[in-house]
Amino acid sequence: MFRKLYPKLFKGSLYAERLPIGVDSIIKNFSYPVIKRYYNEWYRPDLMAVIVVGDITVEKAEGLIKKHFTGLKNPATIRERKYASVPAYTTSDALVVTDKEATSYQVSIQYPAFVKEELVTDSNYKNSVIR
Repeated sequence: MFRKLYPKLFKGSLYAERLPIGVDSIIKNFSYPVIKRYYNEWYRPDLMAVIVVGDITVEKAEGLIKKHFTGLKNPATIRERKYASVPAYTTSDALVVTDKEATSYQVSIQYPAFVKEELVTDSNYKNSVIR
């Protein structure tokens, strides 16, 4: 269903051309050196986040994080991360997508009439909630 929805939802951007996970032909036919290179380029500390949830003290969580993640290092050469912008809609449109294997129904109305600001600060987040 995403293959039908994304080209319309993200029209004019890279996301309209392929699913976020990538292109099937690459995923199904990659060689070991290619996937290893991809892993080393993109699975690196500066692009990671660690979330701790549960009945654990801050000290214990910090200790486990340091134990398991301190040894990770960014590669010497960092590949540039490209961001795809999604242009604001200029017209109204509608789309109905169905799949005989879908187990529920959903209606969604999107109003992306402006470029979304990056949520970097508390103030950015507050403004997005207010909007």
